[in-house]
Amino acid sequence: LKELADRIIEEHPIELGFIKDIGIEIGYVRSYQRKIKDGCIVYADTEKTKHKYLAFLPFDFVITFYEPNVALFNDEQRRILMWHELKHIGIGERGFKVMPHEIEDFISIIEKHGLRWADSSDNEEWI
Repeated sequence: LKELADRIIEEHPIELGFIKDIGIEIGYVRSYQRKIKDGCIVYADTEKTKHKYLAFLPFDFVITFYEPNVALFNDEQRRILMWHELKHIGIGERGFKVMPHEIEDFISIIEKHGLRWADSSDNEEWI
């Protein structure tokens, strides 16, 4: 996951270059548990490491891929998903923050890959 993220950051220097420039540390986790939230499949998520855990975790953010939910994704879908998660990394007035979605996804991803790029069937909702 780290190699994939590094490639995507290099491919999108204007959007994501600040991650390397500032030295933001990201931990990558593969979870073998399914995650469902509000009845929707969660493919991955990005969390800011809580201040009290920074003594134990050397990461500013953690990106988790839920492997059972992305098992049927092809390489391109995994690449887009990582791009999506990296877009959540941001800086606010009080330091690092998880950026919200612009709409259901990020505009730059939708423009290139369409709104429902992750669908493997027309019946599944996604977040």
